[in-house]
Amino acid sequence: VRLLCNDDNLGFVKANNQGLAAAQGDYLFMLNSDTEVHPGCLEKLVEVLEQDRRYGAAGARLTNPDGSYQFSASEFPPYFLRLLPGAFETRRIEVVNRRMAAMTEPCVVDWLVGAALMLPRRVLEEVGPLDERYFMWLDDIDWGRKLHRAGYQAVHVPAALVLPRGRQSG
Repeated sequence: VRLLCNDDNLGFVKANNQGLAAAQGDYLFMLNSDTEVHPGCLEKLVEVLEQDRRYGAAGARLTNPDGSYQFSASEFPPYFLRLLPGAFETRRIEVVNRRMAAMTEPCVVDWLVGAALMLPRRVLEEVGPLDERYFMWLDDIDWGRKLHRAGYQAVHVPAALVLPRGRQSG
């Protein structure tokens, strides 16, 4: 274990990039500090990533304390939402959440929530780190776009479970 200490709160993105740069493994795992990783989660993520070299990232299924689905992955937001946010975005997220909650097998998605995301080192070296212009939030959507532009796919893995503890990182 190597502990990285900062004098100031660098934010999610800079701190994760700092950890990714210091990591030495073939697979890198970004994990929010307020989470509980269920047994077998990491092994399931690696197993899926090893199935296809086009898989550039694998994300765990985030759950609520009662085991129900918590927002874990999504489609890229449509451009019109920049002009008409609000109710349209809320409705879209509800539809995506219902569809994702029903998934039982790994599925390709546009982007993964960065709270519990694994990627092969080779992909990070090709795609690059998270964009440090973000302090936190939305960086995962941005990185998902970079991943897709580089020809990789993001995979949501419902059998890999992580329990976030009430958005305490935020």
